[in-house]
Amino acid sequence: MRPPRALAVPFELGRPLGAPNAPAFQRRVLMALLDLFKLAKGPALIPFPDQAPAAPADQEGWACPINLSPPPPGSPFDQLQAALQDEIERLRPWHEEAKCARGRTTVGISGLAVADVPALMMAFAQNIALPSPQAGTPTVVVVKRATDDLKAFYYEAATAKPGRINDVALADWLWGETAFGRALLALRKACLMSDEAAIKNLGQLQLMPNHQRDKRK
Repeated sequence: MRPPRALAVPFELGRPLGAPNAPAFQRRVLMALLDLFKLAKGPALIPFPDQAPAAPADQEGWACPINLSPPPPGSPFDQLQAALQDEIERLRPWHEEAKCARGRTTVGISGLAVADVPALMMAFAQNIALPSPQAGTPTVVVVKRATDDLKAFYYEAATAKPGRINDVALADWLWGETAFGRALLALRKACLMSDEAAIKNLGQLQLMPNHQRDKRK
């Protein structure tokens, strides 16, 4: 959008002021933003220097309902796909429990069965010219929606068990401790190598949240 003045914050998406229940920190962010009006002219993109406050102690102690053993980084695509398929089936009972408890699910935007997503992800990672499985919808759009569905499936399943966890810690679990996280990283790497703008954009901006990028280099 190219605003004349902007404050670049290193917080997770949806939390432009950093963290809930931290009014002093939020005020610092807001004042840093208002201070940009002191600049005589733009454009100016000024980074905010600090990370958000850590999660409170009462959000510690969360654990995934099942023990996962993701394959090591750099594993072959077929090994990633098999591990991801197994992971989905092990999480499925917990996802069903979450649906029953909440009376709803956010999974379903892609129109694909969750079990079909691993094969699509790995096929696209190996061949970005893959024909679309849905007539009238570009493959890159189907892949984006499918991975969003799988993220929702994982988050809902993981939080079915009682216990509190903050969003960043949940993302750390998904990206750092699951086969799905490994598969997403492999898919992102393939997208970044593409010369097609929409596919490169998927890898750069849409698969991985900003607060995970430095952790997964």
